[in-house]
Amino acid sequence: MQRRLIPPSLLQFAAGGAFAPFVFLYLSRDLNLSFPEIGQIFVISSIVNAAMPIFLGVLADRFVPVNRLLILLHTLAATSIVLLAFSTSYAAVTVWTVSWFALWQSTNGLYNAFCFHNLKSPSEEFGRVRAWGTLGWVIPLIPIWLWHHYSGHDDLRFVLFVTAAFQFSFVFCGRLMPYTRPGGKPPEGEEDAELPFLAAVRLLLRKTAFWLLILSSFCMSWSLTILFFYSPVLLKSVCDVPQKWIGPIQSAGIPLEFLVFLILRPTIRRLGYVGTLAIGSMAMVLRQLLFAYSDNLTLLTLSYALPSIAVPFFLTANSLTIEAIADRRVRASAQSIIAVVGSGLAGVIGHLHAGQTVGQSEAGLISLFVLGAALAAIPLLLLPLIHLAEGKRLGFFTPPK
Repeated sequence: MQRRLIPPSLLQFAAGGAFAPFVFLYLSRDLNLSFPEIGQIFVISSIVNAAMPIFLGVLADRFVPVNRLLILLHTLAATSIVLLAFSTSYAAVTVWTVSWFALWQSTNGLYNAFCFHNLKSPSEEFGRVRAWGTLGWVIPLIPIWLWHHYSGHDDLRFVLFVTAAFQFSFVFCGRLMPYTRPGGKPPEGEEDAELPFLAAVRLLLRKTAFWLLILSSFCMSWSLTILFFYSPVLLKSVCDVPQKWIGPIQSAGIPLEFLVFLILRPTIRRLGYVGTLAIGSMAMVLRQLLFAYSDNLTLLTLSYALPSIAVPFFLTANSLTIEAIADRRVRASAQSIIAVVGSGLAGVIGHLHAGQTVGQSEAGLISLFVLGAALAAIPLLLLPLIHLAEGKRLGFFTPPK
């Protein structure tokens, strides 16, 4: 089953890796939008992202096979980004940018739930499947770099067509994905002693550890919003990095991230879920501090190795931790709540704050990364409480029970 999940994993993250790292530069440089206008687009995107995942999670848990839902969302997202490529008015650019982010980011939580349903032991096997997503993230940068290097063009419109190509490829590949019944329920006629959907939801919402994990996810997602959207701005404004090198610099840590995903399983086995989360949090704190206090381009490039530790050991481990405490029938809903809080609420607050703080000043950018470090440190205070709330079974630098 793992092999059948590799192609969709590659394409799921190739779509994001093609457009997401360049969206700010495309809007600001190619379309000449002002910082407040771009901030408004990001805020609207985050507000939509705060609403969509819950609705889609319930659909996947109760009514629609999650593999078919993923195909539909990627089709709509690819269509949106093609329309964005031909849009020039601010209203049209806003509509299609918001549509793409809402649709693509909604697929991330559903993709996790889809994999969890189709793996015998998600905590044991998901890291190896997700590692291929890391490889997928960097693949689009190859044609994008070649285009900029050999075509003589410096615009980013080509990036949008690359993104659409990967998403339409996912749609084609999706026809080969394993059929996954709503809620991952067994075939008709087989006995199922699991909780009913609403009872499983109530049980999950009563868990203190669940809400502490959601709060940790909120803080880390806000910090990642700063890293993801405003690191390219700092690289250009402080280090004067040429456009064609922004993508390669941001991909400097990809090989390490691939390897870290491969060791995610033995790390959780030895250090537990909570101990693994702590390592991811500490890596993120260090990375944000380096961007706040260093202007050495070599050091900043090397610092991209730290998010390559934080993404598997915090974001993915956080999803696996919630998977470990949630009932099978609410997998998609549980992962969707992470998306609501992460790409939704944390994104709204992060972009609103950045719009008021950053402007175009170097001092504002630096203060933004100091805040990012503080936010990444908050989970370190919450993790011992999570460990205690689940009766120490999740493991805090000890094997999980």
